Amino acid sequence: MMAFDPSFEIDLPAELDRRTEGPVALRAFLGLPYQLRVQALRVMTFTASAALTRRDDMREASHYGVKRAARGYGLIADLLAGWNDYAGLHPDIIALCQDAMPHQAAVLTAIDRYRGEIDGVLRVMAAGDVPDAEQADRLMLTLYDPFHPAMLGFMAEMAAIGRTHRAVFEAAADGAQARALKSRERIDHIARTVRLISLNARVEAARAGEAGLAFGVIAREIKALSEETEAASAELAGSVDEIMTNFRAI
Repeated sequence: MMAFDPSFEIDLPAELDRRTEGPVALRAFLGLPYQLRVQALRVMTFTASAALTRRDDMREASHYGVKRAARGYGLIADLLAGWNDYAGLHPDIIALCQDAMPHQAAVLTAIDRYRGEIDGVLRVMAAGDVPDAEQADRLMLTLYDPFHPAMLGFMAEMAAIGRTHRAVFEAAADGAQARALKSRERIDHIARTVRLISLNARVEAARAGEAGLAFGVIAREIKALSEETEAASAELAGSVDEIMTNFRAI
């Protein structure tokens, strides 16, 4: 029985999906380099544990941790390398990758190099052997250079591009808000005009006496419609403000 259970999240974030809000999807994607570094460190830690421990249960748990972290590493590495063929990826992420990824050959090379070392560890374990100290050292050296500096540069560049894309989103959202508010002003103007027409109609219906009763009913209905329109306009303004507040909180 294992002394500990090295279970941890390895799946890609669900927020990368095309049905997610654009800013949320971008934030999830920009977090992938950090997650890749975490999985890389986990592979290193569990490999060193497997190489150093003399306890069978610890070795078994370490092997399990290496395999699990390697799978998480592979999922992210595959996405970064094959983003253009990834089914269901959010269009805004694809747009960001079109800007960023053509310039990341050195990063992808570093990711592949570390993955090659991981595959070597996995082959040893698949054969029923234990990774030795030399293998753990090679993994650590590759993690230190070129993987670590390449990922730091990659994270900084992706964050900068992400800020640029976010600024575009904010400008589009501000434009949509301005158009919505102008629409509300037009709706309010129409509602006020309709209410004035309704008031005049009621006055004329009162002057007409019994002959104007039907016209008076219509005038009251027009007044009620005007009031509902004004209420809907107020709700529209509140909804736009709430959307913008939530957007800027993302």
